[in-house]
Amino acid sequence: MTEFPGRVKAVYIRIIGKNNSQDKKAVFESENVPILYVQDTMEAEAHALKMGYI
Repeated sequence: MTEFPGRVKAVYIRIIGKNNSQDKKAVFESENVPILYVQDTMEAEAHALKMGYI
């Protein structure tokens, strides 16, 4: 992200099972990139549409 700032608009991680680490969240947020943990692709798509990414 540091080589090409502004190119990553958001990071979507699908929640699978009970062990869903959110350790990486601080890394992306420090670069002003939202990271969202979603239940399925439709949830990620809805957010991306709302934000104007797609």
